[in-house]
Amino acid sequence: MNRIENPAQVGAALWALPLLATAQFLLVLDSAIVNVALPSIQRDLHLTPGGVSWVVNAYALLFGGLLLLGGRLADVVGARRVFLAGLSVFGLASVAGALAPTGDLLVTARSLQGVGASLVAPGGMALALILFEPGPARNRALGLLGAASGLGGASGAVVGGVLVQAWGWPAVLWVNVPFVAAVLVLGPRVLPGPSAAPARTLDVPGATAATVGLVSLVYGLTGVAESGWTSTRTWLPLALAVMLALGFGVVERRARSPLVPSAVMGIRTLRGANAAVVLGSMAMMPMWFLLTVYLQQVRGFGPVAAGAGVLPTVVMLVLFNSLAPRIIARAGAKPPLVLGLAVAAAGLVWLSGLDGPHGGYVDDLLWPQLVVGTGFGLAFVAGTVTSTRDVPVELSGIASGLLNTAQQVGGAVGLAVLVSVASHVGSPNRVALTDDLSHGFVLAALFAALAAGLAWALLPGEFRRPRVRPLRAQEKASASAPVAASA
Repeated sequence: MNRIENPAQVGAALWALPLLATAQFLLVLDSAIVNVALPSIQRDLHLTPGGVSWVVNAYALLFGGLLLLGGRLADVVGARRVFLAGLSVFGLASVAGALAPTGDLLVTARSLQGVGASLVAPGGMALALILFEPGPARNRALGLLGAASGLGGASGAVVGGVLVQAWGWPAVLWVNVPFVAAVLVLGPRVLPGPSAAPARTLDVPGATAATVGLVSLVYGLTGVAESGWTSTRTWLPLALAVMLALGFGVVERRARSPLVPSAVMGIRTLRGANAAVVLGSMAMMPMWFLLTVYLQQVRGFGPVAAGAGVLPTVVMLVLFNSLAPRIIARAGAKPPLVLGLAVAAAGLVWLSGLDGPHGGYVDDLLWPQLVVGTGFGLAFVAGTVTSTRDVPVELSGIASGLLNTAQQVGGAVGLAVLVSVASHVGSPNRVALTDDLSHGFVLAALFAALAAGLAWALLPGEFRRPRVRPLRAQEKASASAPVAASA
């Protein structure tokens, strides 16, 4: 893969970034926008409550389960190929879902969307790592991708409500198509293609164990909301996931070309940052669920109003995603990562003081949301920068897959735990539900605080702007050499 270094190539990279951000926005939007359409889907396609839940679960299951495989494929066959192939699958599945006449076909289409997303997410991040050397330009690019994710997750309810009300539930899938088409047309022109590289092979046994294990893990966790922790529906796939994780370790030690090379797992910053990202995601991802449940079931907001009700978090998240690269340039990545998680934990504790159905929006929700959004906006850009900073360019795909997997698995685990706490979801007892949600926010705050402590303990100290070592003569000569054009 080629990194872009001279001015002309930097210009090409700046054209590429909006395409990568658009794709990232769509992936996260699709995780949220369908929720608003579920009542209409259930009514029109005559689905049971359990059946309609798979319109959401099928996407999450394949998306989370195939990320590691998608990341490694980006290294083996090229990030651009994987990114564009995944986006093609995602777009075609969106069309199939919008036209689906039955629930089974819609769930199948959503599964294929998840497969496509599992290729797009690590492929897109790998392209960003390929396009920019570690430093301010890469940090700004990662901040933009983080802002796109925040916008996608939070705008799902608002956008979905408007689309369903105006054109019906298929519109939440049709909306993907023009954006996907634009990226597919422009992508081959501005995204870097593969250059000459050593041939690599794919570790099929390792890929199989990792994929089935992750799918089993996500499947088991989605069963918690439906059946609880003690049901066979939950513990059997979780037990299978543990067994496959152990088997994966054995396979990887013996593989000639392992799915997760030891060179990647030997990077201290990647290990430490991903551990913090898992715990941080256990707090951040379920936070949207807790807020939405409170606004709809306790305060009586409609879906669109509930989506608007979480906008303060989104605004601060996007704002500090944009500001984080400047802070990292001055202080390094560790301070904003640790401080951001600690601030988010404080904001979540503040949110836990809910005052039931008669509380005021400003006091109960506005101010603490601003604090939470500020903390997570700082922390997740800093976590992404730290996780990918020391990764060799030829391993950028699997490193991106690991980071995305940490986010998805952390979110799934956190949601399963917090759903168990909020046992009165759907109950008419709004006082009891408020108490449950308050406990859920406290638990989310604990996850964020533990993530801050883990980042402090595991990551190397970095409280001043790193000093840049002057280039030696031979390095200057190498840096001034022309870079091969992208294919």
